[in-house]
Amino acid sequence: MKALHVLRTLFPPHFDAWYRSTTILDDHEKTQTIPWINLAQRFGAYPFLPAMFINCCALSEEELASGFRTADGATHYLPPEDLVRHRNLSRELCSSVPPALYRALEKFTSLCTEHPDTCSAGVAAAAQDIKATFFRAPGVPNDPFPRWGRYSKKMARHGVCAECEGLLENRWKEELGAIWSTLPQIMNLQLSGQQVLTGSVDSQLPDGVVS
Repeated sequence: MKALHVLRTLFPPHFDAWYRSTTILDDHEKTQTIPWINLAQRFGAYPFLPAMFINCCALSEEELASGFRTADGATHYLPPEDLVRHRNLSRELCSSVPPALYRALEKFTSLCTEHPDTCSAGVAAAAQDIKATFFRAPGVPNDPFPRWGRYSKKMARHGVCAECEGLLENRWKEELGAIWSTLPQIMNLQLSGQQVLTGSVDSQLPDGVVS
């Protein structure tokens, strides 16, 4: 079924699958999440909503309120209750994710056998770069829930070895997973008793979005 495949590909409902996913919407595509949220709400596909709203948290409230215009000329908007979810989740992620990331970096001491001092200094330098670029505007992060891959090049540029970077990624993945587990509560979502999507959903696919 096309709709279910797209949902699972773009918005994996489980953390490990989400973390491993390589199908990621570019910044200019993130407003396309709006009609998918509406579709998921309509058909009770609630487990996909956390990943969808994470995408939306890279958008400002103004960008989100502008909606998404599809190829057929229709403009899709989030209903008021979902705008509230976006606002609450954005605030929570902005208050919890950066400190968790900085903590994971700042507490790191290299235990590698070759160049521990170089790696420790490299992580500290990369941490300063990450702090300086986490937000693209006040309260609007470049990536509200960043996978470690976003920072891999920074680590290499600052001379951090693969062993130390692997330890950092594992630490960060644990931090992200812990935050992910709180998302349904933050968003006031009940994920039990979800409806099973059927082929009839395909006729409701929005035109002009990634599929």
